[in-house]
Amino acid sequence: MKTAVQGAVGDSRLQLRLQFRTPTSNGNGVADMVRFGTIKLIVTYQ
Repeated sequence: MKTAVQGAVGDSRLQLRLQFRTPTSNGNGVADMVRFGTIKLIVTYQ
């Protein structure tokens, strides 16, 4: 993660992807989501 953020310094965006093991769904389309709540990314320059 640290390397990805450092490599994106100066770029206009950074895209991250989460991948979960299968099966994560029973295929019925109900409650098939991940909830993280409030997320913060704090970057400190030294």
